[in-house]
Amino acid sequence: MRPVSRRSAAAKAMPKPKLRLFETQGFSMRPFLKQGVKVIVSEVPPADLKRSDLILYKSERQIICHRLVRKELSPSGWLLYARGDADASSTELVAEQAVIGKVVGIIEDGKIIDTAGLPRTFWHKLVLLSAPLTARALRLADRLRPQ
Repeated sequence: MRPVSRRSAAAKAMPKPKLRLFETQGFSMRPFLKQGVKVIVSEVPPADLKRSDLILYKSERQIICHRLVRKELSPSGWLLYARGDADASSTELVAEQAVIGKVVGIIEDGKIIDTAGLPRTFWHKLVLLSAPLTARALRLADRLRPQ
């Protein structure tokens, strides 16, 4: 007897998504992402990205992880608008060519957290809606902190 594969022929023919690991730096995604946690990023076509997804993209000087807040199709391709959770006042325009991928998992305290599950999806939407209030509270806390 030979072992039977549980994967269908169609699943075998589909390419496996390419996963990459990045470590976060900075504070633009706090409180959702702390500095130093690792994120698992999967290559995803811009058409498949959804509002509130965490995306990784190249800017002029660095690689940035921010939340997708809006997406528009233009004659030249997808225009993506992203911002950090800690700063609801600034939204950055991201060309589809700059997108590295979508965050599909977070490694924190040695545990892998799937960002696609229902509780996480709810959390992403809640963070997106509450980002302006959170950003103001964080700025106020920074001002009140003794120097």
